[in-house]
Amino acid sequence: MNRLKYKNVLFIGDPILKIMGLACGAKVIEVHPDTCETPPDIEKILADTGVVVIDERVYDRCGKLKNLLDSLEESILIVKIPPPDKLIEPKKYYEELIRKAIGLKISL
Repeated sequence: MNRLKYKNVLFIGDPILKIMGLACGAKVIEVHPDTCETPPDIEKILADTGVVVIDERVYDRCGKLKNLLDSLEESILIVKIPPPDKLIEPKKYYEELIRKAIGLKISL
């Protein structure tokens, strides 16, 4: 009997984590920690997910989403994304972030 199941990796978080997820070829849901708005089909999306990578701020501040994730058997990785320590130029910042994440320079 084959017990292997193919499921998706899902990134949940702010635009920075969303870009990282897209760079990895994963499914992504953008959720801001201040609004906690999730798509109406979140439970269906999670049913096809094997690993969830979520921003720590979203996990801590969005109680309904946290409870939903805590009820799953799948692995949940909570990541802390530090805020920039200075004013940044968005284009250069995201190009550098993508370069570090996937090892390729992509011009935006």
